[in-house]
Amino acid sequence: MPRQLRRSATLPLNVYLGRCILTPQLDRALALLAQQCGRWDCLRVAYAGDILPALVRRMRDAPAALSFLTLDHYTPDHTFIRWVNSIFTSAEGLKKVTLRQLAPAMHCFPPCMRSLRTTVGSLRSVLDVLARCQELRRLDVETCTYDLAQDTDVPAALPTLSTTAPQLRSLRLGGIDEAEKISRMLAFVSFPALRTLHLSLPAFGRELEDSFKRWNCPLRELTLSAYVLDEDSITKALVHVPSLRELHIRVHHLRSDRLISALEVRPAAEGSLPLCPNLTELELSATGTTRSIGPDKLADMLESRGAAATGRHNVRVLELVMLYGVVLLPHGMPVSCSPSSRHTYWGLTC
Repeated sequence: MPRQLRRSATLPLNVYLGRCILTPQLDRALALLAQQCGRWDCLRVAYAGDILPALVRRMRDAPAALSFLTLDHYTPDHTFIRWVNSIFTSAEGLKKVTLRQLAPAMHCFPPCMRSLRTTVGSLRSVLDVLARCQELRRLDVETCTYDLAQDTDVPAALPTLSTTAPQLRSLRLGGIDEAEKISRMLAFVSFPALRTLHLSLPAFGRELEDSFKRWNCPLRELTLSAYVLDEDSITKALVHVPSLRELHIRVHHLRSDRLISALEVRPAAEGSLPLCPNLTELELSATGTTRSIGPDKLADMLESRGAAATGRHNVRVLELVMLYGVVLLPHGMPVSCSPSSRHTYWGLTC
């Protein structure tokens, strides 16, 4: 390793550390890497809890040139959090961060950060990131834990919070056990540039309608995962995102015929904008109780959108419909597939 480091003395280093057992030879290698931390451009530690303490002990300075940071499988103790915060403070060019857990004590996020992905993150930490990182383009929080008191007013708890994330293009949030909790967060943060939204909640109601109306964002892709979904509220919310091209709904209980009916372009709507005029891909997935869809109703919706796309310039053809666990009634079946099929794909061409 010393020879390779000398030969590349003027080049940035990409460092990957996997799971390994500390030996005298590895200890010497970590010491050499620590001496070169000023050249690190990318650091990825797969099992940070095993090897990172040995590496950090040998580092005199923080890796100030770091652009990409990935840390997995660790316990966020005081020493670890202090080291991560030192990186956030010194690495002014840090663009992409992937963490297993985003702890509330992690702060000083670099304003230039463009992407943050974490398996677990507290709501307070998420709001802090949105407030500090005005260049953030992507935020993925697989499981968002709610760490504010039930009666806490979000702006009062976080007085420095910016209510707008001006550059955020993609947002993925999941794991919150009550829709009311995430709706309180969405009520205080705006995403005017949002194009992709993935939300996973036990249930959805009118919180999306209020948010979409206020954000006025150019949303292209929407994925909703829930146990139960209020189709009427979702339909009202979709009115405020006419730019939507992909809609994915994955639930346990579904009355899918309501959404199918709402997407039909009716003659009375001439001169007005139909629901989701730019929609080209629709997925309805149900794992539990569903209401069967009449094929004629589905065919009417598809034909109406196809005719509208031909006759006017502000409606796109719905090219792909994917149904999982949604039963089509056998009468008038317009496609050659079994009525009992649990997976139905409709490929449409204009």
